[in-house]
Amino acid sequence: MSIKDKAFTYCLTKDIDVLLNIRMYVSPAPLALASLHPSNLVGLRDKRPFTATLADPPLKFTGLQDSDYPDLYVTAQLHADNKPLTVPVRTAYKPFRAHWTWNEWLSLPIKVRDLPANAQLAITVWDVYGPRKVVPVGGTTFHTHFVYEVYVRVMALLRQMDQPKCINSYRNFLSTLRKGKHKLYLWPDREADGKVDTTTPSKVGANSEMDRLEKVFFSECIVRGWVVPKILVYALLKLRFPLLPISPPKQLMKRHERNEMPCIEWLDNLAFRQIEKINKKESTSTTSLFLYIDLPKFDFPLIFSEPEYTPPPTDPTIQQPPPLGTTMTPIPVGPVVPAVIIQDPEIARENPVEAKHRRLVRSHRNGPLDRDLKPNSKIRDELNEILKYPPTHPLTTEEKDLVWKFRFYLTRDKRVRFLKCVMWTDPTEVRQAVDMLPLWADPDVDDALELLGRDFEDRAVRGYAVGQLRKADDD
Repeated sequence: MSIKDKAFTYCLTKDIDVLLNIRMYVSPAPLALASLHPSNLVGLRDKRPFTATLADPPLKFTGLQDSDYPDLYVTAQLHADNKPLTVPVRTAYKPFRAHWTWNEWLSLPIKVRDLPANAQLAITVWDVYGPRKVVPVGGTTFHTHFVYEVYVRVMALLRQMDQPKCINSYRNFLSTLRKGKHKLYLWPDREADGKVDTTTPSKVGANSEMDRLEKVFFSECIVRGWVVPKILVYALLKLRFPLLPISPPKQLMKRHERNEMPCIEWLDNLAFRQIEKINKKESTSTTSLFLYIDLPKFDFPLIFSEPEYTPPPTDPTIQQPPPLGTTMTPIPVGPVVPAVIIQDPEIARENPVEAKHRRLVRSHRNGPLDRDLKPNSKIRDELNEILKYPPTHPLTTEEKDLVWKFRFYLTRDKRVRFLKCVMWTDPTEVRQAVDMLPLWADPDVDDALELLGRDFEDRAVRGYAVGQLRKADDD
């Protein structure tokens, strides 16, 4: 087979800009697989004994004690690294009679592109226990990516075997987003935890008749040397030898449903009729609960991929060359370690320490003291340099604090540089600045026009500028 024949078409999860959806589904009736999953929740629950209701009287009014199919509801929440990623979403109210069937899509408030590789769905089925009180009927934790679930199991096994080389090579496996229908085991009377080492996994050991038969299917096919599609072999063998311990695996049934296998209608009907009998017998005899869910299907496999982030902007002062006359001699310090750039999403936010310091310094309590402040010769020269700045020159934090401190001293100057050091998001500073406007010397026309720029959006300041322009001469 050539390399072109082995081409693999896929899509990256970072390119999927849609919300993650999950459905408590019901298979359509025309499909052959409809009889396999007649409801979303399969299994029977034994009612509590009479002695339990005597110890807890409200227990007899719960749904599972009052009816065989009470009005349950399902919640789903996404977790990763033992932390919740989304708020829980739940199904709408729906009464049930003969089986539990929701057939409802739940949209989780997270997009597929934002899903981490270790994301897990914590799904819990709830029953009403009393007024404003619910109890879990069962919970399960389901990995959203396929290879990651296998990765967790293999990593635990390799750690037990003390194989570090195998662990490093296994980390390179790709993680594929799950799709289609899945059967999840519900741990009775427990809420799904969503942890990495979960106590409510969605898969358990093979205990049912179907699970036992699936174990030997592939080995039997290899020993007998069958070449025809295995789903058809199963149909023929079940008709010929009804007691033969062979059953089609769930993966083959999923492939058949996705039209990935040859379809022969009369043989498929015979095969699924036998499967229906086994499933019906198990659903009426087992006390375990299983939940069937449906994930969106895509035309191509979705491979996990994280978007590449651009490095944060660096401080230009760090990149300035050293002054002339200085030499730097490299000192050997061992092997060179490459720099690691860490993305800080809060780098552009205001420093809370500096904000608190500014509020304390500019508190209204310091107003009476600031009225009598006069700068010394050194500070007066600094203030004169600040006043000479062009209108487009930004002020540093230290320069703003200096101008604010001597704001009453600067009222004799026509240039309103004081308004540039005001934090317009702070109501206290805005109120003090507006109260000082009548005390200021009348500014020139160019300074008044500057107050009408985009840097000054306060109505009082702009009104003050308009009033000063009205006083100006026509010349």
